[in-house]
Amino acid sequence: PIASEDVRVRSIDRRDEIRVRMEAKRGTTTRASRTVRRIAPPSRRRERYEMRRIMAMAGRGEAVAIPSRFTQMKPEGGRILVKPQEAAATTRGGLLLPSDAAPRPTCGCVLSVGGGTSAVKDGQAVIYSKFGLGCLDVELQGESYLLMREQDVMGTLPNVEDADDASKIEPTFDRVLVKVDPVSETSSGGLVLPESAKEKPSAGTVVRAGPGKEDEDGDFKPINVAQGDRVMYFKYAGEILKGADGEDYVVVRERDVLCKF
Repeated sequence: PIASEDVRVRSIDRRDEIRVRMEAKRGTTTRASRTVRRIAPPSRRRERYEMRRIMAMAGRGEAVAIPSRFTQMKPEGGRILVKPQEAAATTRGGLLLPSDAAPRPTCGCVLSVGGGTSAVKDGQAVIYSKFGLGCLDVELQGESYLLMREQDVMGTLPNVEDADDASKIEPTFDRVLVKVDPVSETSSGGLVLPESAKEKPSAGTVVRAGPGKEDEDGDFKPINVAQGDRVMYFKYAGEILKGADGEDYVVVRERDVLCKF
């Protein structure tokens, strides 16, 4: 009987694994499930271990090191693989920056896209949030990469070298590129305001608008703002970006645009 049971259990499939996991959650075990655990192929045990390790590293915000036996990655679904731009070694004024003080790169080149993407293509330069939300740092064969959702890309650029010129951003999906109105440097009484006391800007002129929000059928629904519109937006939305002309720009979603005036 034991031999026949071992033969039966050795031909395990996905349903057997799910059943074993459910038993583990309930705190119960069966002779068959114990046998499944005992005879699981080494390759499958190694894959489960590596997946748990990767998820733990990602949860701590650490770069995930892909085992050396793998030489390439292919994103799935609506994700893209990006090679980040090299971190700046100097400030705009030419001062050298220590490695721990260098700003995190926010631009990179798309190396590969998943089958569910629609806004970016291989080889395009993209710009994303400096806070790295939705981005997973990955190390493969000694090189650093980013794995992110296409929806987290703020826009595309003509080239990676244009990362310092926000005026060239082409917004993706329902995002809008706004040239920010300058804020007052003085109070109503004429006092010069420090940076901490200045009102955060919340108005500007639309420079460029994305194609719109993508629906379930893959079609884009046009947004209600266009180039040249004067808009007011939620002041805590987006990130202030610098253009080559010295002006401030911000990329916000259509839902963060409060009104046109």
